[in-house]
Amino acid sequence: MIMLGYAFTTQKTARSQLAAKIIHGLENARKALLARRDQATTIPQLAALCYLSPTRFKELFSRQYGCGPYTLYQSHRMEYARSLLEHLNVTETAMELGYSNVSHFSAAFQRKFGYLPSRVKRQHSCKKIISSSICTRLI
Repeated sequence: MIMLGYAFTTQKTARSQLAAKIIHGLENARKALLARRDQATTIPQLAALCYLSPTRFKELFSRQYGCGPYTLYQSHRMEYARSLLEHLNVTETAMELGYSNVSHFSAAFQRKFGYLPSRVKRQHSCKKIISSSICTRLI
């Protein structure tokens, strides 16, 4: 009976160590995925970092982070695009993110936020004008 209890304990420990390795591998894959904004790392490359099949990788990644790898990548990329639009025009932002076609970038941006990137650019320009006119009046 004691041997049986030891076997279950050992099996539980081995499972928790395996789970920790998988979680660590998934986190490394997530970091690798988000490291570049101009080109997504492929699913087979990410799965290889975790020593998993692509199918199992996508399943575990979705379970761990609540969305698929490409969805996370695209969301991160569009958030970065929104910050870039404060300093760059729409074409420059699209090129910085690896888009060869500005309309594809605009469509992706609109899917994420519900408005075109040119609106962000216009709003930022208006904020600059308003803040500079307020500063001029104060001086």
